[in-house]
Amino acid sequence: MNLSNEFNPVPKPSFKKAKSRKKRNEISKQEYQRAVEEFGDCCVLCKRHPIEMHHVRFRSQGGRGTFRNLMPLCKKHHVMAHTSRPLADQLRADREQKYGKWYGADRHDLYMHGLIDDSTFESFENFMLREERKYEQS
Repeated sequence: MNLSNEFNPVPKPSFKKAKSRKKRNEISKQEYQRAVEEFGDCCVLCKRHPIEMHHVRFRSQGGRGTFRNLMPLCKKHHVMAHTSRPLADQLRADREQKYGKWYGADRHDLYMHGLIDDSTFESFENFMLREERKYEQS
C-alpha cells in the first residue's frame, strides 16, 4: 500500500490560548487594588464602608474584571446597581465619559476587535490611555 498520497493536513499554528470568558470576568487582587487606588476604599455614591466591587458593565454583558470596569459600592448601592436600570445606565454612561466606550474590555477583547496589534498588557494600556485622553478633551 502506497501511503505517499495519504492526507496529511498542516498543523494549525498554536496561539497562546486566552483565558476563558469566566476567568477574564473575575476580579484579580491586582485589579481590585488598582480600583481602590483609583476610586477610593468607600462607596463612590455614599462614602460608606464596607465595599463590594461592582462590574459597571455587567459580566453577563461582557464586562471584564479590569479596574476601569470596577466600582466600589456599599451593599445597598450594589444591589440598586443591579435592580435599578436608570442607576445602572447612569453608572455606565459616567464610566464611558471618563474612559471611553471600551472601559469594560480587556486586552483580549481589544485584540479580537483589531484595535491593538497584540494582546500584551503594554498594548492594551497604551490604547486605553489614548482613549482616556480623547475623552478628557471632550
